[in-house]
Amino acid sequence: MPARAETENGAGSVTGTDSGDLTPMAAAVSPDASPRAGRVGLVRRYLTRYSLLVLLVFLIVLYSILKPSTFLTVTNLQSMLLQQTVPTVIALAVLVPIVAGGFDLSVGYVLGFTAIVGAKVGAGAIGSGFTAIAFLLVAGLAAGGLNAILVAKLRISSFIATLGVGLSLSGIMLGLTGGQVLYAGIPPVIARISLTPILGIDASVWLTLVIVLLVYYLLARLPLGRKMYAVGGNEQVARLAAINVTRIKVIAFVLAGLLSAVGGLLTLGQVGSADPSTGPEFLLPAFAAVFLGATSIRPGFFNVWGTVLAIFVLAVNFSGLTLLGAPYWISPVIDGIVLVIGVLVAGKGLRGVLSG
Repeated sequence: MPARAETENGAGSVTGTDSGDLTPMAAAVSPDASPRAGRVGLVRRYLTRYSLLVLLVFLIVLYSILKPSTFLTVTNLQSMLLQQTVPTVIALAVLVPIVAGGFDLSVGYVLGFTAIVGAKVGAGAIGSGFTAIAFLLVAGLAAGGLNAILVAKLRISSFIATLGVGLSLSGIMLGLTGGQVLYAGIPPVIARISLTPILGIDASVWLTLVIVLLVYYLLARLPLGRKMYAVGGNEQVARLAAINVTRIKVIAFVLAGLLSAVGGLLTLGQVGSADPSTGPEFLLPAFAAVFLGATSIRPGFFNVWGTVLAIFVLAVNFSGLTLLGAPYWISPVIDGIVLVIGVLVAGKGLRGVLSG
């Protein structure tokens, strides 16, 4: 997405001037004014950059005061960490294509579809635990690859292509299950991958942390990640810079499919069943987290740590409201409001992607 020009000496500075351009009025300004303005600008930038972290700490303190006996407990914190593993992975699946200038609306459907594939293979004659996991991941890669062909090769709008793939997968899920929830035959290894405690924390939490670090390294440290940002910022300029735009988009959508499959694996292990209706409910919170995350850490840019912080801001707020007796329907209301606020606050830096 479009990079914003920033000057070295902070907000409000102007390039292309020297001391000879200063008027007598400017020269008469107190010598302390410039350092004071610089400090104010620095504080403002830090508050903007870490606004979600500040909000997260505030919410934790607030609900700890309002519900001291139930909110800040080991059980509740462990539960929140476990419950946010799948939303975090799905938010990353949404993030990667957005960075590259596309939208993947199929991630929730891919999650549900891959979970059903894993359950069906695990219960079948060919099924072992690792075979089921392999089929599950391949199904996610295949769904991502189909999205990539439609968007990058056939140049169909990512909104239309991924929504069409998602709706098709929802029909396939109903066909595979007969509309029934699959319980029998799910390999125990899948549950162990998700729920085995390591240092008192479920394995899926550690797996999610590893995935977060890998996606961060990809987007922030590798040339491939920089090319994704370049393509998302302006495809024409990226082509002029000799970047293979088609290849970058293919990689982005295939990675989204793989991450969605990991979400399906974690869901299957945590819930112990595969429900054909599971998946779409993760889409709105994921988009809300990605757009809200673009207001923090790297304001105006979609980024991994902003997305993760946004996930936990939403999770802590929902947990606190639930403990206070808020109705169940409040969560999607908040997610929708957060999505709109995220787009508004992120502002001009995101308009190029949104208009595309």
